[in-house]
Amino acid sequence: MRVWSDAFRTTENIYQLINRQKHHQSRMKQILSDFFKNLSDIFWQSEFYLFHAYAVMNLLNITKSNKTMSDQEKANMTAQFVLAVLSIPLNNRLSNFERLSVQYTPPGMEQL
Repeated sequence: MRVWSDAFRTTENIYQLINRQKHHQSRMKQILSDFFKNLSDIFWQSEFYLFHAYAVMNLLNITKSNKTMSDQEKANMTAQFVLAVLSIPLNNRLSNFERLSVQYTPPGMEQL
């Protein structure tokens, strides 16, 4: 997981560096669109659904401003993002708050 996290941070840094460039904006959007599409496919196959959803979110943000896409295609991209987020499994571990006994009283409140 650590290797994938490092890979994802690296790609995010590349994305931000490319975004700073103002030259050839339309070509850059196509490159970034292809990049995030491939990255989302990699994370989906690797079963890292959180990273997959984040890559799809970046892809959606890039394609939102695309004037050549129809409204139906944009709606499909939005639906794909919603499904990507919903496919992230919930963590079954209880948080520390949920592990507290029902009878638990914080030390400062015992006197009341």
